Amino acid sequence: MRKNWRKHSNLSNAAANRIEEISNQTVNSIQKTATALGNDAFKITKDIADSLHRMMETNNENLQKSATNLSKDLKIKIEESVEKFGDALLLVSNKFVEDYTPLTKKLAALVHLAENIGGKSH
Repeated sequence: MRKNWRKHSNLSNAAANRIEEISNQTVNSIQKTATALGNDAFKITKDIADSLHRMMETNNENLQKSATNLSKDLKIKIEESVEKFGDALLLVSNKFVEDYTPLTKKLAALVHLAENIGGKSH
């Protein structure tokens, strides 16, 4: 019976050793997998952050170009508007002169006539 016990004990020890070995291998495998996943997650996060940074830089450059183009276009439109306003003002001024020159001449003649009449009566 003692021999059976030792045999049984040796088998139990061998089984326990094998279980411990498998358990250690499993723990090591899980640790390696966790480390690899952590590294992959860090790399993915870094890649995403780098991509976002590049996208923000590109968007910023595009926004600056758009603002510059908008400023140039606005300047051109303002210059065109001022030029058109000046042309319209010149037309109005010329029309004013054209319309009121005869009236001014007649008014001057009337004042001159009044002065002549007034000068003779004194």
